[in-house]
This record gives sequence, C-alpha cells and structure tokens, in this order.
Amino acid sequence: MANPIETAYAGLKEELVIGPSHHRFQLISKQREHFMGSLWLAEDISTAARTEVSLLILRPELVRHDGVADQMRKLVTKLRSALRHPHIATCYGYFSWRGLEFMSLEHLDGQTLSDLFQRNQARKLNDRQKQGLLIQLAKAVDSGQLKQGKPHSLLAPDLIFLNAGGGVKLTGFGWRSILDPLLTLLPKQPDYPSYQAPEAFHPQNQTARSDVYALALIAWELYSGKRAFQPADGEAARYRKEFKAPGGLNKAQWTCLAHALSPEIEPRPASCMALVRELFATESSPDQSTIPDMRSESLGEPQQETLAPEQEQITVPGAAPVADQATAETQTAPAQAEPAAERPAPLETEASKNAAADDAPAPDSSSENGEPPPAAPSQAVATQPEQTQAEPVAATAEPGSAAETQPEPPPAIAPDTEATQKPPAPQTRVKAEAEPHPDEATGNAEEKPETGMASLIDRLRSFKKLPEPVRRWSRRGLIFALGLVAGFWLALLFYQGQLDAISSQALTQMKNNRELRAAFESLELAHARQQQELQELEQLRTASEQPVREQPSPGIESASALREANRPVDNLTLFQDELQEGGRGPQMAVIPAGRFRMGDLHGNGDDNERPVHEVLISSSFALARHEVTFEEYDRFANATGRPLPDDEGWGRGTRPVINVSWNDANAYTRWLAEQTGQPYRLPTEAEWEYSARAGTESIYWWGNQPGQGYAVCDGCDTQWGGQQTAPVGSMKPNPWGLHDMSGNVDEWVLDCYQPDYSNAPNDGSATRTSDCTHRVMRGGSWFDIPRVARPASRYRHPATSSRNSWGFRVALDLPASMQ
Repeated sequence: MANPIETAYAGLKEELVIGPSHHRFQLISKQREHFMGSLWLAEDISTAARTEVSLLILRPELVRHDGVADQMRKLVTKLRSALRHPHIATCYGYFSWRGLEFMSLEHLDGQTLSDLFQRNQARKLNDRQKQGLLIQLAKAVDSGQLKQGKPHSLLAPDLIFLNAGGGVKLTGFGWRSILDPLLTLLPKQPDYPSYQAPEAFHPQNQTARSDVYALALIAWELYSGKRAFQPADGEAARYRKEFKAPGGLNKAQWTCLAHALSPEIEPRPASCMALVRELFATESSPDQSTIPDMRSESLGEPQQETLAPEQEQITVPGAAPVADQATAETQTAPAQAEPAAERPAPLETEASKNAAADDAPAPDSSSENGEPPPAAPSQAVATQPEQTQAEPVAATAEPGSAAETQPEPPPAIAPDTEATQKPPAPQTRVKAEAEPHPDEATGNAEEKPETGMASLIDRLRSFKKLPEPVRRWSRRGLIFALGLVAGFWLALLFYQGQLDAISSQALTQMKNNRELRAAFESLELAHARQQQELQELEQLRTASEQPVREQPSPGIESASALREANRPVDNLTLFQDELQEGGRGPQMAVIPAGRFRMGDLHGNGDDNERPVHEVLISSSFALARHEVTFEEYDRFANATGRPLPDDEGWGRGTRPVINVSWNDANAYTRWLAEQTGQPYRLPTEAEWEYSARAGTESIYWWGNQPGQGYAVCDGCDTQWGGQQTAPVGSMKPNPWGLHDMSGNVDEWVLDCYQPDYSNAPNDGSATRTSDCTHRVMRGGSWFDIPRVARPASRYRHPATSSRNSWGFRVALDLPASMQ
C-alpha cells in the first residue's frame, strides 16, 4: 500500500489548493526539483491581495523521519523574523497539509547558481557581474551570521537562487544539523559536501571562516569554470589540493583568494565581506581599474564602470544579469545596517582616486568645491543623439578603447564644460543691470549722491583741505559721537542682561508656584483618600461586631460556598474549586444562558464556517477565565507522572501551556474532575464561540479591525505577536471578562471536526462521531494572522498531534441550584 505522504506528494499538480483551512495556497506551476523537495510557484489566496510565493514542499523521505517536521517548524519560527535582508530569501511561514510539510518563501525564479555552473554559463558573466554576485552573496552570509549567531554551514551553489530584478537570494540558514543525519536518504544529493571547509567535516568546529572558505571555492569556480572538489572528496583532499590562479584575476587578487582557500583557518579573512573587500579593492591593472563601491551599504549606488566593447551583458535564462542587481537592490529592499567591524573602509589609495577620476563623467570633488553636481547618467545619455538604447555600454569604455580615443566629450554630457560656460551668463546680466541708461546718467547726476568706495575716498581727501581748527573740532566731535554710541550700546547690553535675569527669576518663581500648587492638591487628594479608607475601616469594624450575614465577597469566590448557598449565581461571577491535593483549580466565570448566530456572519470566512445557524444555550455554564497555564498543567503532570511539555525556552508559570495534544487536554479535565468532584470538561465548539463573541456580532468582539491590546497574533500585537506566547491575561478581556479568546494559543474544543455546519446541533452540544480522528481547534494564536483570530474561524488537527502554538481552556457544567 502506498504511503499517504508519498501519495499526496505525487498528487501535487497545477491549480491544486493546499494548506490548512486558515491559510490556503493555489499551485500555479512547478519550478524545479530541489534536494529538499519540490519548489512550486503558488498564489497565497488567504491574503487580502493575492500574492505569488514559492512553496518548498519537503520530500516524503524527510517528512517520514521522526522529528524533522518539528525541527523545521521551530527553525522557521525562530528565524523568519530575524533574517531580514535583501539577499536572504524571506520565509513567510511553515505549514502542514495531509501529511505534507512545506514552507512559504518569497517569489523565487527557481534558478540557482548551480544551474549556471552545470550549463557552463557562469563563465559568460563579465567581471562586473561576477563581482556583484559575490558581493551580494557575502553580504547575505555575513548578515545571517550576525543575526543567528553562527555560520551558515551549508553555503553552496544549489542554495543560491538568482532572481530577475532581485539578484542573489540565499537559503539554507540553520539546515545543517537537520540534513547531516539524512544525506543517505535523499534521492538528490546537495552540493554543500563539495564546498565545505576541512574543519566542516567536524561540524562542531565550524566558524565564520568556514563560510569564507566555501565562498572562496565558489569564487574560484566562477572565474575558472571548474569545480574544485567532488562530493566523495574528504578532508584530506582539501590539504592535498593545489589551486592554480584562474583567468580574470590579477596577481594581488589571486594572492587574496589563495589565502581564503587555505586549509588552515587562520590565514583566511575574518568574514565574507572582508574577503570581497580585499579581492576587489586590490585591482591595479589598467584594464581593471574600476571596482564596485565597497563603501556603500548596498550595491544600489550606480557605478561608473568601464567595460571593454566585447564585454556584453549576458542574460542567463530565467534571471537578470547579476551586474544589474545594483539598481534592483536599492529598489526592492531597505538598506541593512552592518556592524562597524564589517563596514568596508574607504579606498583612499592614489590608484583608486585616479581610477575614479578617469572613469566617472564628473569628479566627486565637484560637489565638495561647491559646483553643481553632474547630470544623472540617464539624462546624459538622453542628450546624445548618436547613442541608442541598444548600446547601453557605450556610455563608458575601457582605457584604450574606441570610445576613449575621443579627445573631448560632447558638450551635452560634459559636466565640466557646463560648469565653465554657465557662470559668465549671470555675471553679464548683473553688469548690464548696474550700468545706468545714458539719459539717466546725464539727467540725474545732480539728484543722486555719489556712492561707493571712490566717493568715500574723495570726501576724505576734501576733509584734509579744511583749516586745522575745523578739523580738530571735527575729530573731537566724531570721537564724542562714537563714545556716546558705544555707551548707549553698553548700557543696552547691561540692561538686557538684567531684564533676562529678572525674566528668568520670574519664570522660575512661576514654575515653583505651579509645583507647590500641584503638591498641595496632591496632599488634599491623599488626605481625602485616607479619610475614605478610615470610614471604610470603621464600617468593617462595625459590621464585624454584628451577627454574621451572607455578603457577596469581592473578587474570586469559593466554589464550595456558592454551591452550599443553594441559590442562583449571578452571571459572570468568578470562582475557583479547591483541589484534594491542595491548591486551587483554574479561575472560572459563570456564562449566562442565551441564543446567538453561529458561523461566518460577514461573508469573509471559510466554507467550514457555513451555513450560519442559530444556537440556543439553554443553561448557564462556567468557562475558564484564562487558558490553562504551565503552572496548572505541571501540577497535573507531576501528580500523574506525565512528561512536562516543552516551553520552547519562553518560560512557564503563567504562560499558557503549549505542545499539548487534544488527548493531553482531555486527560487534564478528567484529573481536574477527580480532584474537585465536579464535571470539568473541554468546552463545546458552540459554547466556545458563544463565549468568545460575548453578545457581539462584529468580526472581532472589539470591532471589525485588528487592534493593539486585544489579541496576541502575528499582526495584532507588536510585543509577542509572531514571536512567542504572552502570559495569560496580558490583553484586554472581552465583555464577559474572558481573556485571550482571540490569539495567544489555539484552543482545543470537545467536538469532532465536520467540514461544515450542515448537520451541526443547535442546542450547544458537541458534535460526536464514531470515527473521530480530528478534533476542532478555535481562537488563533501568536503564530497566526488576524483573520484566524476571528471568533468564527475554525480548523482541525489530529487528536494526537501537538505544537508550540496549541493550548486549551476548561469548561464546567453547573448544578441546577446555581442556575
């Protein structure tokens, strides 16, 4: 009999809809076979705007192996929000469907660097394209190392996808520990054994320099066209191998690459970016003087690079030229901050300055000297009538090429010509405005006094012709006037300082007055509170002296006292049962009887939420105020000898218990019933939705849009959403005082799953079948999108399965005396 996982894997086809009920994908076309499984282009049909994604569906050989699915799920949960980089393939989530396991990735074109090597197309890339590919790859590797705190360890061409318009997209972070034990099970072998460093044959010894070795092997193959090692070559082959310098690298570059290919760890550069900086910052030959700008955070800054006429851009089938990814990088992703230790240092050598001066259409110093910056390259090309779109490389050329033999560039694209010809125009215009009309110069000469330096000099010369006494008194008068003016200004400055000081003192006094007033008001309020507390204490003292009477106590009441009272209990009353072994059970809230409409009331749900039908809850019941916590479940597990569920390192205590199956949850309710003598159980599906809605008919109990502070889900909450659970009660309660009915953890309910409500009971009871293998789950979790956190949303899972986003809460039937 065929294995059901293999049957489902073989049955994948175009237009097939796969995925859990709360998140569905429609397959469009198969992109490729990968050693991890099948890569499919699909459409995410659960989002508001349908989005194309790539689904990596794991091979049955991996899924059947015990623990692989859980390891991959935990890995995706841990890294999907951490690994954000333009050249690391974004992972949106991990899903299960009919025994298949798959992850949703950003749209990948399906072509890898391994494909280029196998088809011998990598050698057709020009130097700029090779440099761009290696720099993008180095940035991705170093960013991943920084964020996950350990090396990639699987760096190889078959994990390097090449996207048209997006450049390098690296995958495989954290896969090494999962794949190593399973290599013999895979029908298609991965490339990484051929690219791993000598120390990688002992995985515990790997460091960042192990990835440098793998990147150096990729670079050597990129320039030589030959693979250095075969999968069967072991650690000893790395020490025996004698690499020869490939074509396309000068002596200094080969020396740098040879250090990175050393079988010893110490001679290698400290990081992948350190390798590419040294590799492309040491070019000195005339025909390779232009290098990518290693000082920028991305390759998005346009590079004025000289290319030989015969170096045409090679378009590899299915991917854009890697050299052109510089522009795409800045358009598709925000700049990623690199650590200071990894930031490339500016290249200040004389050779690099000369190279930049020779290649750029306008020197960078133009902006530093206050001259206007040169026109953008696109504008410069547009002004050349003889240059067409079919010849984009003609804008720059290598030294010695036909384009460089032109002694002077055309005026339309020469920034220095523009800078020298434009300034005279405003000077001429100012001169023309300064010259008066001939008629005005003659007719108004006596009406306008002379101005300017020449007029002042003439007046001083005429002053010398005055008699000595007149000049002496004039000097004294001038000195007196200057002294008077100076004294006036000094007095003004002095009084200004005095005024500032007085103003500052006044402001300080006003501030002090406000503070005193606020303190006085605070004291009055405190006094009033004390008086009120004294009155309350006096009332309590008086009441204690009188005969004891039944009084409704505030807070949480004793369940036994409520039952002994033999009278109806108010709706929404909180109580707790005492356990035989000591301690108390979960806090329970009394839910009133009533009727409600169950299902997709707004038409934006799934088919399993229909048809909408009315349900009558004829009797009140009790439901746990919170999801069952680790503290409550651990008491049960220790008492019954069950293993403690994993808390994923998030903490136990008041966090909701996770990694529990439906069978575990049901066993807890039976133990709780034994400890309290009361009929505790899981809530029915109808009771759960009735309590989650709490008398409302909106999409969520608080309204029709997700909002902060109401639910823990991926898109509802910024503190825990998409990362981990929150302590119970961290969000606001619904109108009936119940917390986390939307989000935090998915909650098991009592019902057997049915595909719709066609035969659903209308009295609030549970749906039961004889062959019940899947149970219903409600509420959504920290891992899910807001749509899944709707009260109407429902989905199913095997009763024996568990995840780190699954939990439960308990319900209790109330005796007739409490109704």
